[in-house]
Amino acid sequence: MKRWRCCRRVRTGTRDGTWQEDVTDRSDHAGDLLDGSGPPPGPVTIEVVSASAAVVTLGGDHDVSSRGAIADAFSVAATGRDLLVDLSDCTFIDSTIIKLLLQTMRALEENDARLEIVIDTESHGHVARVAELMGIADVIPTHGSRSDGIRSLAAGDGPPSRF
Repeated sequence: MKRWRCCRRVRTGTRDGTWQEDVTDRSDHAGDLLDGSGPPPGPVTIEVVSASAAVVTLGGDHDVSSRGAIADAFSVAATGRDLLVDLSDCTFIDSTIIKLLLQTMRALEENDARLEIVIDTESHGHVARVAELMGIADVIPTHGSRSDGIRSLAAGDGPPSRF
């Protein structure tokens, strides 16, 4: 069985004119390496914006290594409330986080609550590209700004705008 590893190769010159190659097991994304040696996941914050709505903001990189923290945040924030997940400051998400968003949306719908997301489409970053490729806006109500998302949850009347 072949394992995928993410490595960086760095060539540096030495004083005697030879080259030295350093191969490191470092990654640009949290959780890329099975041994957890990638950078730590980004922050997860909860803000209750009204009696009926809360916002969970994800910043930085999120993948399997931060799934538990995000699931806990969703659970706490969405207790008796609609949930807006703000991905504007998120630079990386993988399929684990997308699956968690879909599972949370289904669980909220069973309790007559909603999950909506914010993706900054102007940045054309990783999260916006992944969302577009996977058709997330076709499944999860999606907004271009946090204020639009909060307004949609406050109105509570039907489908929000799509990006």
